[in-house]
Amino acid sequence: MDENLGTNIMFMLDAIVDADIEEPDPATMNAALALSHFAWNSEIQESSITSEFYEMVLRKSDKANPSFWDEFIRKSSEELIEILKKRKKFFFPDDKRLIRSCFYNMLGTITVGEDNDQGTVHIGR
Repeated sequence: MDENLGTNIMFMLDAIVDADIEEPDPATMNAALALSHFAWNSEIQESSITSEFYEMVLRKSDKANPSFWDEFIRKSSEELIEILKKRKKFFFPDDKRLIRSCFYNMLGTITVGEDNDQGTVHIGR
C-alpha cells in the first residue's frame, strides 16, 4: 500500500484506460476517476456511494466527448467497475481509506481527497 492514495488510484486507472492511448481525453479521465472512486469506496463500505454519482459523470463525459468510451478497455461501466473492484481487492486489500473526491486537471495530475478528519489530499501523476 502506498501512503499516497493518489498513486494508488493512478494504478487503478491503468487497469481500465487503454494502454495505447498516450494522452487520454479529460472526459475519459473524469469518467475513469468516477468509476475508480465508486469501485474503491464500495469495496470498503458498500453504502458509501451510489451509482448515480458515476452515472452523472458518465453523462457529462459523453456530452464533452461522445467517443470517450473508445479510450477504455471495455464499453460497459459495470464491467469496468468489476475490474476495478478486483484490482482494489488484490492489490490494496488492507487499505480502508475512503475517498471523498477525485479531480483531474489539464496537466495530467489527479487530486484525491481522503475522507478523514484532516481532509488529506493526495496527488497522483
